[in-house]
Amino acid sequence: MPYLHHGTQPRTRPQLWDDLNAHSVGFGGGMLDTTELPYINGMFSYYGVVAYALILKGCPIYLDADNKAHVVKSALVIDGGTTTVPRVSKDHLYKVGDCVYCSGAAVSVSSIDNSNANYDVITLSGACEGAISGQILEQAIETGANPVKKYNPNVLLGNDYKLIAGETLNLVFRIDEWIQKGRFVYPMSVSTINSLAPNIIIK
Repeated sequence: MPYLHHGTQPRTRPQLWDDLNAHSVGFGGGMLDTTELPYINGMFSYYGVVAYALILKGCPIYLDADNKAHVVKSALVIDGGTTTVPRVSKDHLYKVGDCVYCSGAAVSVSSIDNSNANYDVITLSGACEGAISGQILEQAIETGANPVKKYNPNVLLGNDYKLIAGETLNLVFRIDEWIQKGRFVYPMSVSTINSLAPNIIIK
């Protein structure tokens, strides 16, 4: 699920890059497509506390020809689940109905349990080959064999934003320094890293 902010200072996160070395997309950036996101227009109850969701700086984005910004979804699989019901890191943007894959056929997301403070549990429509600890669930266009990744990023999100419909995003298309992979909140798969190169280098 998205990072939740409860009206207090957000958690400390490492600096991803020097903003002086970043080159932003012109013409006002891109318009966030919220139709594929789990929470929009902000406020909801979480453990009895009213909160809003944030999409965080550094999130990989695909900016299409119409200047619409599509979030590139991913989830890091952690210990304790199965290939049909994996446990994943909290910082993901999946919702019910999304299609995911790892190293085999793509399956769909049947439900997401976010009741644990340390991880989410995703129930899938079937076993997801390769969905073991340390691997990354990527989003597919549809279920079935030989999955195709839904979006390949060409920019990164330049600032934190609330998940609000119609939000205009600051997007970065080139950075004149390499970035440490471990500093990103969102899991960076090999395909995502390769898609951003050579304008954005992640090591």
